[in-house]
Amino acid sequence: MYGFSFWNEAIDMGQIANFHTLFNVVSTILLFPAISLIEKLTIITIKDKKKEDDDDESDYLSVLNMLDERVSKIPNLAITNSTSVITKMGEIAEKNFRKSRKLLSDFQIKRLDKFQEREDAIDRLDEEVASFLVNLESLDLSEQENITITTLLKIETEFEKIGDYAYKFSKVVEDMHEKNIKISEEASEEFDKMYNITEDAILFTIQIFKEKSIDKVLEVEALKEFAEILKDKYRNAHIQRLKEGKCNVEAGIAFLELLTIFEKIIDHCSNISVSTINYMTNQNFITKQEFRKKIYETKSNILKDKLNECSHKYAI
Repeated sequence: MYGFSFWNEAIDMGQIANFHTLFNVVSTILLFPAISLIEKLTIITIKDKKKEDDDDESDYLSVLNMLDERVSKIPNLAITNSTSVITKMGEIAEKNFRKSRKLLSDFQIKRLDKFQEREDAIDRLDEEVASFLVNLESLDLSEQENITITTLLKIETEFEKIGDYAYKFSKVVEDMHEKNIKISEEASEEFDKMYNITEDAILFTIQIFKEKSIDKVLEVEALKEFAEILKDKYRNAHIQRLKEGKCNVEAGIAFLELLTIFEKIIDHCSNISVSTINYMTNQNFITKQEFRKKIYETKSNILKDKLNECSHKYAI
């Protein structure tokens, strides 16, 4: 070959290694002056990708592939896959709830379509997984499998309702923005505490259902009881502020509506926790009243400790 004589010679492993090393050294020398530019391009690329991933909801419905008709012939696998789809419903609902809070402090109209998109995804998953589970009941199932399927149908309905209230949260925020409604500083602090309690309740609930973490059930019950105490306290305080003219009527209505949304979401979280207890321990559908009675009879000291922890974490 014309040029370098070694092109026509056989090359051994040592020469390959030497050439590779030489190539790396030369490449490094040539690119060294551009390191700063490469670093900046890398940072920009990573940031853009992260933002894109954060805003891309196209993967939400991909979990529906887990509800394939062939899977429905295998009850254990069908139940496992249904659980994953229901978990995804909870995660989408939590995202809508969390993003609604961000919308309140940094309103951007372009984000509103994403709330609707996530809500539509929850509704679609709800319809598909409910239909899938109902069809499973026609199979030759064990008693425990029947109990599990009935429980999952209850739980997916509860997650769907959490999604509804999370979406309603975003609509209240949108209405506040359109009407330029501002709540008082005192009400804002109360809102933040109730929001944090509700967000933690959702996250604990998803963990309870996803990981079958029964130990976390008491966390949700403590948050529910603590939220009820704060809700009554804050509602009375807000009514007093209205009477004293410290808050206008529209702001008062918005604040009370948000308190109700938080209360309803935590109630549904509690329902999921109780249903998960049935799912895991085969309690034959213990009711909420029976569950709470049992908690107060057997774990009252632990619940009291959890309430004290709430008092410190969400300082009254």
